Parts: sequence; structure tokens; C-alpha cells
Amino acid sequence: MTRSSFEYQDTVRFEALKEDRGPYFVEYHVPNEGHPFAHVMLVFPTVATKDEAAGAMEAELERWARRYPVPIMASAFDNVDSVIDLAPTRTVNHAIGWVADTGQTVVHWRLLKNEEIPSPPFTKAMLFQTYPDVPYTVSTAEEKRKSSEKAIRQGQAIRAVVIVWFVAIPVTLTLVEFFNFKVGLIATIISVLAGVWKLASIMGWRKKSKRQEAKEAEELRMRHHHYYCERDPEGFDRLKVEVLNREFREAILKEAKELKHKK
Repeated sequence: MTRSSFEYQDTVRFEALKEDRGPYFVEYHVPNEGHPFAHVMLVFPTVATKDEAAGAMEAELERWARRYPVPIMASAFDNVDSVIDLAPTRTVNHAIGWVADTGQTVVHWRLLKNEEIPSPPFTKAMLFQTYPDVPYTVSTAEEKRKSSEKAIRQGQAIRAVVIVWFVAIPVTLTLVEFFNFKVGLIATIISVLAGVWKLASIMGWRKKSKRQEAKEAEELRMRHHHYYCERDPEGFDRLKVEVLNREFREAILKEAKELKHKK
């Protein structure tokens, strides 16, 4: 499909609904257009047992299914944003459920086929009708077209700069040097002076600026760090995971604190 024949369409994006439950907080995500179910995510800032997580998932599934009559998938995450493993208390880590016509809540602890879910894929009209109280934004086709054209223009500009700097200028200088002896001589002198200037830095004849000293110290530190990372790759991987986990925990605890203050 060519760019001229591509048709942009309006896209609706609903905000996630976040609520605090004390031991955990929950995020409810409206179905995307073309999907048959919503998604509710439970996040536990502190440690929870597998039974506690599974029980909370079932409770949230029923709560939200009665609030909005839509099939829901429920998932639980720990304080480093990883899915909580519910084995052996549950056969899978996700639950799917809905409120049946009888008024009873149906919960499946297994992956369902699309034809087993009692809801067709949602259209924009269905989403607006089901979620009249959920804030949303609309990305219009015109906005998407302008954004795409801007990205294309930026790409063309970058390509033009690359061509000028790495092709046109070197070729021009080579031709000038070939046809003009004086210009070539000047270019050669400049190159020699640049080499002498660099040599003075290497030999220590020229005093380094504070900025240069700081840069070299940082480069030395990075080389030193890289050397020990290569000697102990497993230790480096452990450190990386520890840092990421700490960042996840801090972000989740901050979000949980903010939700509590909103109550």
C-alpha cells in the first residue's frame, strides 16, 4: 500500500481507571477497539501470598464486571512489575470472567478462545455507550496524517544532512585540492597544525582544561567499569536486575502513595 493510498482513521484512547484497595491498587483498562474484553491489573506494592492474589483477582473481576457489563481479564503484578506466579494454587496466572444472564459471575482460570467469550469485538460506538463516564482522547485522522508527514520530513532532512556532510563536502574538498594548489596547501597546513595540537595534548605540552580533565576522568571510569563488567558478567547482570527492580519498586510505591492521598 502506497503512502498516498493509505487511509488514516480516528482512534479513541480511554484513560485507565485507578483505585486504591489498601494492600494493592488496581488499574482498569477499557477494551481497545476491535477487542472483546477489558483488562484489570492488580499491583501489590508489598508481598502477597498466591491465594491472596488469586482471591483479590476474582473479587476485582466481579466488581468491575458488575460496574461495566464487559468480559474482563484479570492479572496480578508484584512490586517489580512482574506477573505473580499463582502455581500451584491456579493452573494459569490470568483469569477471565463476566456476569452471566443469570446474574452469577463466571470466572475461568484458563485461556479462552474468542468464540467462548460472550462479547463481540468492540466498536467505537459500543465503547462510548458502555463507558460514558470514562475520560478519553481522540487522535483524529488529520492529526495522524500531519504527524506522519512531519516524521517523513524529519527523516528527509536528516538524510540530506548526512549526504552533505559525509559525501558532498569531502568530495568538494578533494576536487578543490586537486585543482587549486594554494587551497590544497592551506588545507595541508591546517591538517599539520591540528596534528601538532593533538600531539601536544598527548605529550602533555599543552595544559588541559578542567572540562577536558573531567571528560578524561569520566572516560577512565567507564573503561574501568567496562573492564570489571567483562571479568564478571554474571555479577553485572545481577547488579542490573537489582537496579531495575529498585526503580520499579520506587515507582510503584510512589503511585500507591498518590492514590491513597486522592481518597
